This record gives sequence, C-alpha cells and structure tokens, in this order.
Amino acid sequence: MEAKTCPKCGFHMSLDGFHRSRSNRDGRAIWCKTCIAAYQKNYRAVNAATIRQRKRQDSLKTKYGLTVAAWQDKLSAQGGACALCGTTEPGGKGWAVDHNHHCCPGQNTCGQCVRGILCQKCNHRLAALEDFAWFDRAQRYLKDYD
Repeated sequence: MEAKTCPKCGFHMSLDGFHRSRSNRDGRAIWCKTCIAAYQKNYRAVNAATIRQRKRQDSLKTKYGLTVAAWQDKLSAQGGACALCGTTEPGGKGWAVDHNHHCCPGQNTCGQCVRGILCQKCNHRLAALEDFAWFDRAQRYLKDYD
C-alpha cells in the first residue's frame, strides 16, 4: 500500500489520508486531510469578519445592484437611521434593503427600484402592507374587535 508523510504534522499514512490533487506528482495534496481541515477552521476563525464582509458585498451587488459605498451613501442620506421609523438600531439580521416588489417580485432587483434602508421591524411590517388583500382582511379583523 502506498503511503506518504505529511510535512505539516509529520505523520506517515496511506494516501487515503490525503485529498486528491492534480497538481502533485503523486496525485494527492501535500498536507493530510486533518491538517488541511485544521488550517481551514483556523482561517475561517481568524478571517470571519472579512468573510462576512465579502459575503455582504456580494449579496448587495447580486440582489440589489448596490455597492457597499452606494449602500452607505443611502443610509447616510437617511441620517444613519431607518427610513420609516428613524431608529438607529437595525435589529436582528441588521439593516434591510427595501425595494419595490411590484417592479422586481423576486429576491434580486434591477437596482432601480431600491427605495431605502429599513430596520428589520419596519421591513417586516412593510412586507405585510404590500399584500393589499391581507391588509384589508387585517383591518376588517381589527374593526370587528373595536
């Protein structure tokens, strides 16, 4: 059975302990699977903020056609607060980008229908208001108990 030594941990083991790789002569990764997993875990821990920031940048661009700078400009123009209620606390998952769902009904937008930056509470409330039939039923329901 073929074996090799991991230069990171020094263990000698069968090739099954190494990921497949086209770039090495023996067809296996240089480090063993355990060392690679430990390296990746440490990398994610050390770089968690950068990874989150990169995901946020990608999400803003893909979903709303906004750069981080454009998003920050929009929030600054709102005084650093929710466009509806004025709170400076975004709540839960952070600030929400509000867009016109009649223009772009899915998750991704054309970028032209972004209305503002909302706190989570206002974003959820506004979503309910956009469903006019539900809103009418809710009003009738509340009137029944006045």
